[in-house]
Amino acid sequence: MSKTKIDKVSYTLTVDKADEAVANAEKTIEVGLDAGLRALKAIHIIDREHVAIVHNDLKAVVGVRRKIKSFFKEAKERAHEAHKSIIAMEKAADAEPARIEAILRKGLNEYEAAERKRIAAEEKAERERQAKLEAEGKVDFGLTEIVDGGQAKAVKKPEQTTGLSTMKTIEVKIAEPHKLIQAIAFRKAPITWVDFNIGDIRKYAREYQKKHGQLPSLPGCTVTEEHKVRV
Repeated sequence: MSKTKIDKVSYTLTVDKADEAVANAEKTIEVGLDAGLRALKAIHIIDREHVAIVHNDLKAVVGVRRKIKSFFKEAKERAHEAHKSIIAMEKAADAEPARIEAILRKGLNEYEAAERKRIAAEEKAERERQAKLEAEGKVDFGLTEIVDGGQAKAVKKPEQTTGLSTMKTIEVKIAEPHKLIQAIAFRKAPITWVDFNIGDIRKYAREYQKKHGQLPSLPGCTVTEEHKVRV
């Protein structure tokens, strides 16, 4: 880190010079501008003689302002030097953290860019694969051929052994129900994998009939109305 330091003596002189400038400015205003000018809020010039008076007052005000600027000149110069020193110290102190931050951000940006590129490439490849399958009249649901004539192929059970044994269980969770239904529809999975809720279907048909005055036409279903006599 830079060893740049503020000259404390110079800083103290800066403050002292500023205080001195304020005192001198107040004194100059009091002496150089009369009470009437100090109380001035607005002015309306009425004739040429008044113009001459205003010119004299203006000259006095300009002179006072020049003196005030001269009073603060040294203090401003010293303050400017102190400001430059502080900026240099800040820059030196922040150099190492700034360098590390830049490296970290660059790494993150490069990774995210690579990920976006990879994902885009994978999505493009998948779209092209699906388009090719559709063109060939095939649909891929990510399942292997596990059915034969609409039924699941038999799986040979492992032979049981005497003595101690270890039981293994397989848990299945339906993550994408619609995809599974599509696979069943295309005979990629057995229909026995689903359990149709006839009660819900009947309820829907009843509500549809109440609203539209007729029975609904449901895909894969025959909907009829039966009249039963209760005793």
